[in-house]
Amino acid sequence: MLWEQLQQVRVIHVRGTLASGKSTLADLLKAYVERERPDIDVHLFDWPLDTKRFEYRSYYRLINDILGEPKTKSDTWLKRQNTLIIVDEAQRSHKFVNFWNEFVKPLASERQYGPCVILFSSFGSPAATPIELPLESG
Repeated sequence: MLWEQLQQVRVIHVRGTLASGKSTLADLLKAYVERERPDIDVHLFDWPLDTKRFEYRSYYRLINDILGEPKTKSDTWLKRQNTLIIVDEAQRSHKFVNFWNEFVKPLASERQYGPCVILFSSFGSPAATPIELPLESG
């Protein structure tokens, strides 16, 4: 089961072609965890299409803004227990190297605490030069 595996490895990156059911799987995971584990704080969001409005240097300010969380001066996301973050359209996040290097990477490095994160992407992996797509691509 996806939820059990995610709890063990902390970070999973799901990749699939357009219209392959990634968003449906994200919705189903959210519903499952909310039903089976009401003690888990679940956050599901699509990575924004218009990222030019995000001029943040810190990934946590970006996440706070996307989720409508209070703006903080320090990171609390890496320390959050009983939290699941589901990011759909995560391919749009690849140019935010800070998000990958300071948030995703530490969580994926065999940590036994902090949130679980699952990222759903239509293509690729983070690179020095992200692939730019037209805005109407999804």
